[in-house]
Amino acid sequence: MRLKDRLHKEFPDEKFLLHPELCEETGENMVNEVKGDDVFYITPACGVEKQRQEIPSTFEHGGVYLTKDNWNPVSLIGLSTEAAFQIIKDAMLEKADSDD
Repeated sequence: MRLKDRLHKEFPDEKFLLHPELCEETGENMVNEVKGDDVFYITPACGVEKQRQEIPSTFEHGGVYLTKDNWNPVSLIGLSTEAAFQIIKDAMLEKADSDD
């Protein structure tokens, strides 16, 4: 089963948007479409440190300021679909636990 299908099945009430190049102009455009005060961003992209260096400016151009309260960068480099799913699922559950 594809990653997005597994996420939808596990979290049917959540919205997921996959974008291949968050740090590019099209990533900025995507941020403009999904931004909101109640949005929590999990960015499964390149390495976490590289994300911390590059992704915040992209989101800021879209009017979103990433903090530890609304953002969890995770790396999926070289992982199987199962392992990638588990990392995203864990990030979702960690956010849900912190909301309680």
